[in-house]
Amino acid sequence: MRSLIGRPKRQEDPAPSRLAYRLHRIMLRPVLRFAVIYGLPVGLMLAALGVYFGDQQRRDAVRLIYNQAATLFVERPEFMIDLMSISGASDDVAQDIREVLNIDFPISSFDLDSAQMRETILGLDPVKEARVNVHWGEMVQIEIEERRPAIIWRRREALELLDETGAYVRTASSRLDYPQLNLIAGAGADQHVAQALALYAAARPLAERLRGMVYVGQRRWDVALDRDQRLMLPERDPVQALELAPWRRGAFGISGRDTDEDWRLKMAGLYESQRAMRAMRKAALQRGVIAVLDMGTAKIGCFILRFEGSGASEGFDGVGSLAGQSEFRVVGAATTQSRGVEFGEIISMPQAERAIRTVLQSAQKMARLHVDHVIACFSGGAPRSYGVTGEVNVESQIVQDQDVARVLAACDIPEFGEGREVLHAQPVNFVLDQRSGLSDPRDQIGNVLGADMHMLTVSEKAIHDLAYCVKRCDLELAGVASSAYVSGVSSLVEDEQELGGACIDIGGGTSSVSIFMKKHMIYADTVRLGGDHITRDISMGLQVPMALAERIKTMHGGLIATGMDDRDMIEMGGDTGDWERDRRMVSRAELIGIIRPRMEEIFEDIRACLDAAGFDHLPAQQIVLTGGGSQIPGIDDLASRLLGQQVRLGRPLRIHGLPPAYAGANCAGLVGLSLFAAHPQDEWWDFEMTTARYPTRSLKRAMRWFKDNW
Repeated sequence: MRSLIGRPKRQEDPAPSRLAYRLHRIMLRPVLRFAVIYGLPVGLMLAALGVYFGDQQRRDAVRLIYNQAATLFVERPEFMIDLMSISGASDDVAQDIREVLNIDFPISSFDLDSAQMRETILGLDPVKEARVNVHWGEMVQIEIEERRPAIIWRRREALELLDETGAYVRTASSRLDYPQLNLIAGAGADQHVAQALALYAAARPLAERLRGMVYVGQRRWDVALDRDQRLMLPERDPVQALELAPWRRGAFGISGRDTDEDWRLKMAGLYESQRAMRAMRKAALQRGVIAVLDMGTAKIGCFILRFEGSGASEGFDGVGSLAGQSEFRVVGAATTQSRGVEFGEIISMPQAERAIRTVLQSAQKMARLHVDHVIACFSGGAPRSYGVTGEVNVESQIVQDQDVARVLAACDIPEFGEGREVLHAQPVNFVLDQRSGLSDPRDQIGNVLGADMHMLTVSEKAIHDLAYCVKRCDLELAGVASSAYVSGVSSLVEDEQELGGACIDIGGGTSSVSIFMKKHMIYADTVRLGGDHITRDISMGLQVPMALAERIKTMHGGLIATGMDDRDMIEMGGDTGDWERDRRMVSRAELIGIIRPRMEEIFEDIRACLDAAGFDHLPAQQIVLTGGGSQIPGIDDLASRLLGQQVRLGRPLRIHGLPPAYAGANCAGLVGLSLFAAHPQDEWWDFEMTTARYPTRSLKRAMRWFKDNW
């Protein structure tokens, strides 16, 4: 036998087994390694906790320990609240708030939900807004804004108080408890409270006879008066209808106090037309399209404007080089020879009607739009300017809207005579405690507020004829302006309107003069001489027809003669059939000799108007010539010699969509009327007149502040 001692050891294979190799590779995976290293211990721990908390008694014991610890924390003294403050609410509302919240004090700040408390408070009818602030460890502060009753709604069940939005406030036990509130009735009246309040404001002169407003058929209003009288208002625009109702002129026996009858008629005569036009203009602008009409003696022009915005801008202060460009654009334009108009006034209604229809039809074809409302301007009516002043004491030392209304109503009413109406009325200056030159005194501190107002009156017949002629053309007149005013708005630059400047619009039958200061018109007048008179002089002097005389004036006219004018011959032409007569020649010097004397006469009359207005006292004294008659060569030099001021030729401001053919001086009135439609400066101030009547003052007193302050 072989000995086993000294037998060599068997050498092991260093390669791992297949199973070990696979397990090692599996353990190299990150997910499995994470599960074994971390997941297995966590799983064992959760299993142990599950076994432990599987017993109900153990779970209850742990829950009791947690609740005791939480209670000890949240009920610490620094977190406890034992006071609730309610501000801005009446005693009844405050008591209702405490009842609906139902909070038992003291209470921890952790147990209060401010958002939920606010929603609960807003559920109360008298509460309009609520703010809840929880001051930890101190108090609960609640700020309330109550709904203010604005009107009483009479229902079959009870009397309900509503705010200005129609929201329910509370129930009234008796009408006598709220004598200051107005009354409405009818199904659905609570949905139109804002309109009812506007109707009450419009019917203020009938306050002593007014009993209430009744909403009929859930579509229109009736104004209930004493003596079993009712004013049945239309379904559409009832406020405007009430403002324009005949009772404002004392018709139908529906008027206010008999003792105030004279005063009401006086003030209605001053401002009724302006308020009516304001309402018509607003209604027209809501449709987005309106026409402007320049009723001239030589031509009648029309622009159709499409408004892209919402009317006049609130923050408007003057006009720029592209005035009103963001609000409207010209989409249609046309002109035609004027017929039935002389000296800026209608003398033949059928002819003027045909001219308006012609020019409006051409403008509508260009714009491809239908127009129902028109704003017109004219130069006739014998305009007269009045400067009036007023002064009142400021009630609360801070000037409010009602203070401005009172001072404007306190301005002296001039005796402008029968048969005249106010065309423009705008404040040009405010004085607050001897501080003059204020354009807007509101929100300023002072004791005595004064105002200077410019008032322009024209013949009542001229306005009525224009309104009737427009109505015959199936149009609604939405505004009326003076040609002198709108020409100045379009031709004077901002500095000239601010520092003082005059615009002279030389038209066909009249020449209009307007003076601006502090961006307001302070004087306007008209000279009954214009370019047509020059044409007549040429026709009579050269024995030619009016049409040929107009052509000669346009092509060869002038005012300053030179040495070449004697040799510059003009062929007269004609169609009389007499060859010798039709081939006559006349020198340009002879033509200038006919034109210049008439133009000198026009400037002399204009000089008299400027002197009467005190134009020499203004700081700038710039004169701008515009209109079709200002295109005669040399007119600026002649005006400088006769008027003795700085004179320039003016062109209207640029507006969007204006065709190049209408950008000349002969369309200054149309451009200015377009700017007036978007920014009616003399409609900034609308106020309720008081029952005072004041004596007459002259224009010189109103001009005094220009001499003293500028």
